[in-house]
Amino acid sequence: MAHSVEMGKDGILYAAIIGDMDEPSMQAYFKDMTAHFEGRDEQSLDILVDASREGKISPAARRVFMDLATYPQLRKVAIYNATTFSRVLGSFITRILGRKELFGFFAEEDEAREWLAVK
Repeated sequence: MAHSVEMGKDGILYAAIIGDMDEPSMQAYFKDMTAHFEGRDEQSLDILVDASREGKISPAARRVFMDLATYPQLRKVAIYNATTFSRVLGSFITRILGRKELFGFFAEEDEAREWLAVK
């Protein structure tokens, strides 16, 4: 399994990137995530992503993941334990897309949760 996606009782969508991800596996991950977007209001969903078991992520897979920035239902996406490369690249891409407030990169889960808690 290269990922997991589960809606928490607290209304946060919990996701994990596990192992290497190529474009097809990232598309499957993205499909599992976006299934939870249906029928939601704009800026009504937070996602907490555990990247601690992240392997190599292909450039094509990264492009698929960054498509998250196009969904108006998202309020915040907090990613923790990502590699330095993923954090730098993700921050750069979100600035280019004009959605830097959407994604936050954190060293620890607690920091990510605190950021999500700020309304």
